[in-house]
Amino acid sequence: MTNNDIVQKLWNLCDVLRDDGINYSDYVTELVLLLFIKMVHENTEAGVLKRHPLPGGCRWTDINEKSGINLLNDYKRILLSLSTGKDSDGNIVHEDHLSVQSTPMHKLDCVNHAI
Repeated sequence: MTNNDIVQKLWNLCDVLRDDGINYSDYVTELVLLLFIKMVHENTEAGVLKRHPLPGGCRWTDINEKSGINLLNDYKRILLSLSTGKDSDGNIVHEDHLSVQSTPMHKLDCVNHAI
């Protein structure tokens, strides 16, 4: 996949979200986060990364097969864990904090099916 292919896929995802009335600023951060999670997965699978840098429960494989309310709940849990650095029990999962926002669950479906 070339850089141009990736850019085109991202614009297509943006078109889908825009057609649903979602503002650009509301979804860019989350699309980047989802793409990051997906790229970490692919680089780990390919052996580029020696160990998976994301905590268990916050990985692509934790959400890839899900749909509906289960997908939405797990996506929100992952966003909360990565944005606060803590899991639902208050345990620290990482030291860096990300800025994330709430999302319609079809964003994840778009990324999952587009890449």
